[in-house]
Amino acid sequence: TTSTIRVITDSLLADPIMAAEALDAITCRSQPLGLSFHPTREVLACGLVDGSVELHNYMNRSKQTQLTLHAAASRSTCFVHDGSQLISAGSDGKLSCLDSERLDVIWDKKEAHASAINRTFYLPGKSNLLASGDDDGVIKLWDIRTQAPAFIFDKVHTDFISGFDSDEHGTTLLASSGDCTLSALDLRMSAKNKSADKQYRQSDDQEDELLSVLVIKNGKKVVCGTQEGVLAVWSWGTWGDQGHRMPGHPQSIDALLKVDEDTIITGSSDGMLRVVQLMPDKLLGILGDHDGFPVEELKWSYDRKVIGSTSHDEYIRMWDSSILLDDDEDDDEDEAVAMDADEVDAGIQEKKTSTKMAVDANSDDEWEDVVDDDSDDSDMEDSDDSDSDEEEDATQKGKRRFMTENERFFQDL
Repeated sequence: TTSTIRVITDSLLADPIMAAEALDAITCRSQPLGLSFHPTREVLACGLVDGSVELHNYMNRSKQTQLTLHAAASRSTCFVHDGSQLISAGSDGKLSCLDSERLDVIWDKKEAHASAINRTFYLPGKSNLLASGDDDGVIKLWDIRTQAPAFIFDKVHTDFISGFDSDEHGTTLLASSGDCTLSALDLRMSAKNKSADKQYRQSDDQEDELLSVLVIKNGKKVVCGTQEGVLAVWSWGTWGDQGHRMPGHPQSIDALLKVDEDTIITGSSDGMLRVVQLMPDKLLGILGDHDGFPVEELKWSYDRKVIGSTSHDEYIRMWDSSILLDDDEDDDEDEAVAMDADEVDAGIQEKKTSTKMAVDANSDDEWEDVVDDDSDDSDMEDSDDSDSDEEEDATQKGKRRFMTENERFFQDL
């Protein structure tokens, strides 16, 4: 049965905000490390600390298979874009590729890295490139069709690779590292020019380990989670130093997940999943918690109805994301209502303007009629009226014949 996580008040929140509904957790044979969702089906894959990989149907909570692929922990898993293959990377430095339908091994790449592989990332687009990063900071990009490395970056980082992301076209790969730097690897330049200084750009030493990375703001900003609990933000193309910081998390930020271009979910070592808005900065609420265990992975299901998260136990926690989607729909409705109101206001204003123009157009004729009537009446006045009165009347008539500035302005309209 499902249970609703209690509403959690956080010291950073002005008001207590709702938590997501916690669905039944998926139980694994041992602690899950790498987590990925199938891009078209209700299937997830997880690499376990014992070196095996499990596939589960997360809707009916059934285990589809379990295969032992590594001599040590399977730290990272990822599906290719069509979901036909699953890649697993292990602490033994090996890459393995599974057929996700037949559930058998297609190829193994032993000693793909000299040290333990910590992260993998399948680049968007049609490049067929898989990025892998190890504990020594070495990054390799593999062409999965030939199982051969297309690019090797072994002089960029000096400590473990903690996260990957890229631009929407998959031409620039971003990597965060435990050596306190962020790198931007230009794959197009790397293919054309073998000069190392033109293949990548690297940030200054931030004196704080970067543990996760995410592209936001329609590719204009890059945010990293840090060991000190700060969200560090770079502007795209300005890689030297961060341009914005959002402090507030009590412990390290180990995982990031994009909700939209302005909103992310953070997974922290205190076990909390927080919903955060960036630039302007605001902590919107708590999505859920892992009972004090650090959050290591955050992933969307293919239809964005479920969020999966892993920690230091045998469970994959599943969260109903409808609370986030409802907020998006409300925002869309508010925007639509605002647009309708603007259209109504514009119609009213246009009607007022048309009416005013019509009145002003008729005002000249009416004004002339009034003047003519006055002149007729003046002829019928008693001859006893003094010349001064006649001069005064004439003066008043002359004044009334000249329009004021406001009248002239509206007549022009």
